[in-house]
Amino acid sequence: MAGALGSTIAVGFEDGGLQILNFEGDRVTDKSDLGVARLGDGHYLLLSGVPVTLFPGISQAGDMKVFIHGGQLPQPLVYDLDVATSDRLDGLCSAAPETADDGVMRLAFWTEAAPQILHSGRIVQINEELVFLPDEPVEANRAISACLLDETGATVFSAPALAAAGLERRAHRHVVTLDNSGNFQLSSDGEASQSLSIRNGITVDMPLLPVDMAGTGDTRSGGYPGGVLVVAGQAPNGDHGLVFIDPSQVTLSPFGFSTQAP
Repeated sequence: MAGALGSTIAVGFEDGGLQILNFEGDRVTDKSDLGVARLGDGHYLLLSGVPVTLFPGISQAGDMKVFIHGGQLPQPLVYDLDVATSDRLDGLCSAAPETADDGVMRLAFWTEAAPQILHSGRIVQINEELVFLPDEPVEANRAISACLLDETGATVFSAPALAAAGLERRAHRHVVTLDNSGNFQLSSDGEASQSLSIRNGITVDMPLLPVDMAGTGDTRSGGYPGGVLVVAGQAPNGDHGLVFIDPSQVTLSPFGFSTQAP
């Protein structure tokens, strides 16, 4: 998911395809066979004076890529990003820059060979090239299965967590996690996690088994004043797709929140 003016969503398919959608659910691009295995959050910016959205991702071969989309491009361009490892990459997280020193965006990843070590750093533009500038690696107590970046650094999660999303709004930070059984947990401002129940909508049902998730607490087009959670999985009718969830009960409530989101 990308924020700011480039409010778009990059969708990866099991066969390696990639498609860009907007927050109305409309297709911005057709599905392209780009060999995608995993995707991080995107960022909208001017790159060499051209407005584009960057989505870092891991290829099916285990390499780091940056998928670049903007204007009337029929499909994203693929940029090979050197992250100074020959090991096969296993997962990543990314975020917009917090300061000018953060360059184009922030990036963190771990490898199959050392899943407990988080490599983080910055993607910067040097002349016409994108370059990864690493920080010191950090070792976690267990193998990493998901991570989040914020202004204080990185937060890592281990199995059974599959994905994590940070919803920042009104000086509060709400972290939603999804586990491999399809259960959601919510932690607000660093407090203990609690179960989060997400109801079916009037015309849209939640996936039977959610498999991935992204989110933001910022207002988004398409009718999401309190941000949005986007959950991927198989619907009850057997179709695979995305469900857009309004988290306003969490992000906009002035008197606390209910853990049963709409």
